[in-house]
Amino acid sequence: MARGVKTFVPEDALVTFCARVAFCARHDPGAGWPALTPAALAGVLVRAAHACVSFADLGRRDVMAFVRELLAPDELAALVRFAPEHVVLSGGRRARIHYPERQAPFVSSRLQDFFGLAETPKIAGGRVPLVVHLLAPNQRAVQVTTDLASFWRTHYPALRKQLSRRYPKHKWP
Repeated sequence: MARGVKTFVPEDALVTFCARVAFCARHDPGAGWPALTPAALAGVLVRAAHACVSFADLGRRDVMAFVRELLAPDELAALVRFAPEHVVLSGGRRARIHYPERQAPFVSSRLQDFFGLAETPKIAGGRVPLVVHLLAPNQRAVQVTTDLASFWRTHYPALRKQLSRRYPKHKWP
């Protein structure tokens, strides 16, 4: 118990799952989303450790499955719809959605991955636009926006000139 759930679950998976549930609780409060408190997570560890005789036994278990059991099956399905882990971009690439605490969710990927997307991807039943971090080929952000349509109209033409000079091997339609 002193080591906590994070010892037996990839920390990134646990943090992401808890952040997605917290996002749902903020944006869909009437649904009664559970609070994933330290006490609730400690209870997960107790259930996961049942019949284990060593840390090695517990390490072989899928403790994250026990964490997901804190949500009912219909809540898990709603979580996937309301706060997905990834968004599919126009080229078919899947970009991970980040859910920072008390900030808008965001996605970051190369600018080319967004070619063909006229509007900003939205989650939470289409109510919350993602903050989009558009990256140059060197993986540095060249623009951060929640309005892709406006970006394509106003900022992209000038940015296109700069990027096509700096990265001539890439296509800049």
